[in-house]
Amino acid sequence: MELEIILNLASSKKRELRKEKNMIKMNILKAKMIEKGVKAEDLAKSLGVQKTSFYRKLNGQVKFSLSEAQKISEILGLTDEETLQIFLGR
Repeated sequence: MELEIILNLASSKKRELRKEKNMIKMNILKAKMIEKGVKAEDLAKSLGVQKTSFYRKLNGQVKFSLSEAQKISEILGLTDEETLQIFLGR
């Protein structure tokens, strides 16, 4: 019973840390958008997705596809390192 509680707490903490890490990555993306003067609506339109879908991705609720990440990288002029950091967490 105690082991089960400990494992549940560890699992919960792991999910929490993953969520925080994802938020940090998306904040980097948001900062790049501001830096380049690109609005979320413009990126959504360029990707061919609805604004609500894009905002879910931007807020980390849904992951960007590889093609979306590549397109965003091109539009924002991200370096390879920035692209990897934002979309793959490296």
